[in-house]
Amino acid sequence: AGKPLEGDLEMIDFCEKAGCSHFSIIPDALPGHQPRTEEEFYQAFLPRIEATSLPVVLYARVAPYYRHFGIDGVPIRVFNRLADLPGVVAVKVSQPVSLTATAQLCEQMCDRLLIGPTNLDFVPFLAKHYHQQWSGEWNVEAVQSPEKPYGVEMMKLFGNGRYDEAMKLYDKLEPAHDVFFRLQVG
Repeated sequence: AGKPLEGDLEMIDFCEKAGCSHFSIIPDALPGHQPRTEEEFYQAFLPRIEATSLPVVLYARVAPYYRHFGIDGVPIRVFNRLADLPGVVAVKVSQPVSLTATAQLCEQMCDRLLIGPTNLDFVPFLAKHYHQQWSGEWNVEAVQSPEKPYGVEMMKLFGNGRYDEAMKLYDKLEPAHDVFFRLQVG
């Protein structure tokens, strides 16, 4: 999402016809729309979510200008309301979002939605305290290969409650993840 509503509805229709697997909505990609209240924020999302039969993934990212809506500017209470809509299935959490905001998302929504942090460093903690079964990790190539699918195997182990075995894989992939992370921050 990102264009005025009419443009977004056209894009949703295109995505459905193109066979997309899901539709993602980014809170601050609503041009010209700076919601002042949680209700305005909710109402900006609602017609886009109701317009699609695709599963909807909310996208949590740091947005300082939305700080009054939640830690790091993540509109946690708005997401919590949206989580009750039948088409909303997950929240992808951007890498800069803090562990505190990510934990709040899990506390309020992990019983209804998949919460996928892109920060792999959060996964062991979240797996220990919440049913963590997905990572929104976008740099999976940095931590695995077809011959050594460490990330996929680790998430399966965490999802099955096999924490100690998952941590052994995490120990193997963490040095590569650390190098990749340092490359990103320059």
